[in-house]
Amino acid sequence: MKSVVTMCLALATWSVAAPCGEGRQSFADCYQLTVSSWTPPLDLGSDEKYATPPEFLELGTEVAKWPGAEGSIVRGKSANADEPPLQAYWNEVDGELRIVFSEIVSGFTLVLNRVNGALSGTATRYWDSGRPEQTAQITAKRVACWRHGG
Repeated sequence: MKSVVTMCLALATWSVAAPCGEGRQSFADCYQLTVSSWTPPLDLGSDEKYATPPEFLELGTEVAKWPGAEGSIVRGKSANADEPPLQAYWNEVDGELRIVFSEIVSGFTLVLNRVNGALSGTATRYWDSGRPEQTAQITAKRVACWRHGG
């Protein structure tokens, strides 16, 4: 009986806490990204595919459960099938959408705000290998989700 009560309390706590995540739901959707040129310009060669945001993103509602993740899962889809899938999560901080992509030696963070019905902001690309940090302007336009049929 004690375990049933504990379980009910845990469920009650979860259901009360769940609405706190509703702010995140305002960004949960699918988007097509447009990225400007990165500055400073660098010749990344074959590393380019490891540090370029996918063309399409689905900001999911499932919690990312890998070490270091602080938000919900991001699924990416690129026109180039040779690009490796990137591990990413998203969250909302003070009304800003933050998307973090992380690989072993590189990654990038997108910080976006709502502007005229779209999302606009800055992408920052970083490297563990001594390359300089780069930035680019980015916009995200809502599109039909490919995984859910629209």
